[in-house]
Amino acid sequence: MAASFLAATFDQSDPLRPSYFELSTLEDIRDRLQPAMRYFLTVFAPRYPRLLLPLVNRHEELYATVFGFIEAYYLWEHDGSFEENFYGLKRAPTARKREKLSSRERWGSLATLIAVPYVRSKLQELYEQVGGGAEMFGDEDEEEEARQTRGQSPLKLLLRRGFRRAYPYVNALYGLALFVWQVLYMYGRTRYFSPWLYLLGVEIKRLDWRDMEPPGPAPQSENKTAVQVVTSILRRVLEALKVALPLSMFALKFLEWWYQSGFAKKAEGGKPIPRPPPRIEPDPTGLPLPEFPEQCAICNTPRTNPAMLPSGYVFCYPCIYKFVEENSCCPVTRIRTDTTEIRRLYDAQG
Repeated sequence: MAASFLAATFDQSDPLRPSYFELSTLEDIRDRLQPAMRYFLTVFAPRYPRLLLPLVNRHEELYATVFGFIEAYYLWEHDGSFEENFYGLKRAPTARKREKLSSRERWGSLATLIAVPYVRSKLQELYEQVGGGAEMFGDEDEEEEARQTRGQSPLKLLLRRGFRRAYPYVNALYGLALFVWQVLYMYGRTRYFSPWLYLLGVEIKRLDWRDMEPPGPAPQSENKTAVQVVTSILRRVLEALKVALPLSMFALKFLEWWYQSGFAKKAEGGKPIPRPPPRIEPDPTGLPLPEFPEQCAICNTPRTNPAMLPSGYVFCYPCIYKFVEENSCCPVTRIRTDTTEIRRLYDAQG
């Protein structure tokens, strides 16, 4: 049984056909790129809040824009995505008459690499906003739903409930289709690693010796225009990403481990962590405290990137920064404060 499984994962008849493990590792790298970008923005947002906080709140759009440009470059220059080129892979049309991807296949590949994950993340976000998951665990709060839907038309209310009930099944069917397709690929029943590749008529292959040949010398021009100089620099930067981007991901993970370990505290000389100031009683005109202590009083969701005011109350850093910047006071106690008095908190357990 084990021998047949290993034989199915490595196709001896086609040396250019990548194994299941190669392509699954490729998917793992893609899944780590967006969290790495979000972590980078989150770490540096307190230093440049006016510039980076809007990007943190729109990190999905930022990722789609930046990596859409990168993926487009690699698809048009190397007939493969950035991750595929990094692993020595490319995309090839199944039609034997052509070796290069057509414009339709490149645009379709770009849509499946960038647009499809973006739409899925937005649908998941919308599902959570309409109370998704509460019905599955029997925790649906009818009063909370009535408060959120107050003033909405019957059609919007019907669409809201229909989406909340249908989305889990559609999402599960989509995940099941991807899983079944990958199993079929692993056992050599299909040439396509995903149904999207099947619809595009594109398969993933290893680079052959012709793809690895260094390009010939570019024609030299004594008088280069500014556009040519900028284009040349941009091409070199994008090609260098194959080395710089993976290294930066490992560096970010190392920094995350370092600051969560005890080594960072020892390096700082073992300074004691200051005790928080005494908490001030809430003001009657301020925001009510949430039901659970780990929730933010502004967005009423579990806190992310917790930050504390001199009043002693803790909020999400993006929420409290925006509130204090606009109102110059604590949302709970209404005491005067400004953004320079916001202090971020760090959890040793991550």
